[in-house]
Amino acid sequence: GLDLEGQKPFPSRRKVSHFSSATRRTFQPAFTESAEPWRELADQLLHTGRVMVAFECFEKCLALLPLEASYYEDFATTLLLYRPDAAAHYKLTEQAVFDKALRMYRRGMNLEPENFRQAVALAEAYYLVTPARLVEGQAAWEHAFKLAGDESERSEALVHLARYAINRSHPNLARVYLEQVKEPRWELPKLALLRRIADAAKTPAAKVAVP
Repeated sequence: GLDLEGQKPFPSRRKVSHFSSATRRTFQPAFTESAEPWRELADQLLHTGRVMVAFECFEKCLALLPLEASYYEDFATTLLLYRPDAAAHYKLTEQAVFDKALRMYRRGMNLEPENFRQAVALAEAYYLVTPARLVEGQAAWEHAFKLAGDESERSEALVHLARYAINRSHPNLARVYLEQVKEPRWELPKLALLRRIADAAKTPAAKVAVP
């Protein structure tokens, strides 16, 4: 799954070189009419450690109701990356922060319901939710599988579905998923999961921990 904990915010996005107060005043019309400057400012603030102000910029951004899913995904990812800050800023429990982030992912999916990568972003987010929400996480990967457009995407979803099947103590179902994995790049995760199933069969009383 995606290692959100180790990621920097939006590494592929163009970085903003400078957002001084004077610059912000200069581009004030853009800030009032477009969501993108607010997202760029939030990104820059995150990179300089001003997380609380970044949250406010995301709120300004989303108040403009952008029609691209990535805006909501970026905010959701930020909430997951900075959970303690989000809990303090919004006066929420950690579970409520998880709920808020998941809602943001779903808002993005509603805008682009056929977008496989958006479905994957939501499904991967469940790996960070504690305690685990296995039923919801599995359902998210089932939805992603339905949107898969090629063998690589299908194999990706199947590997994750197999992980959930193992976590829910359904090794036979996990094997069914893994037998359908055909894409070479997913062969190593497939073999690793098959080994875990085999090891668990030798010691059925042991709990299988799947990363």
